Amino acid sequence: MLSSFGFDPNDYSLYREHSPDVLPPDTPIHLKRGEHFEAQKDGRYGLRPVTRGLQTIEDDVAAVAASGVAARLITENNQRFIEVSGLEIPSPPWSGKAATIAIAVPATYPQGGLDGLYVEKTVNQSGSIPYQQSTIPLGGREFVLVSWHYANGREWNPSRDDLASHIAHCRGYFLKRGVR
Repeated sequence: MLSSFGFDPNDYSLYREHSPDVLPPDTPIHLKRGEHFEAQKDGRYGLRPVTRGLQTIEDDVAAVAASGVAARLITENNQRFIEVSGLEIPSPPWSGKAATIAIAVPATYPQGGLDGLYVEKTVNQSGSIPYQQSTIPLGGREFVLVSWHYANGREWNPSRDDLASHIAHCRGYFLKRGVR
């Protein structure tokens, strides 16, 4: 049965804002004024869904920007990236309340899916960045590649996933949700 929100609640997990712990299903929640919650579907949670089709990465950037996400397409050494700034993250444990991330865009997008993320080096946990790989310069700043991938059996699917769902997946890295 669909709720008035337009989704099947059985397909979602509920979290308190910024929490990695799922709330037990079918358990009463005692609400307090000002509390916030987040719903997560299929190992990711997210922004307003974008209708899939033959869109380009430019279409997806425009869609997430229209929803209020600070996203822009940039190119560095012939590689395209999406830079997302102001991504809300929990502080602590992170060194700030917002992060700037970059996402490498394959030439075959959307069939070639988005994977992983780069985190601006200034955002860290006591000087370190979990799952850190290599560092690259991007737009005059240093970004660290983070090994943060989709779960086995839930890989990128161009008929289901897009830039908005990938940004939500990336936010799960900062919240310690998803693949561990």
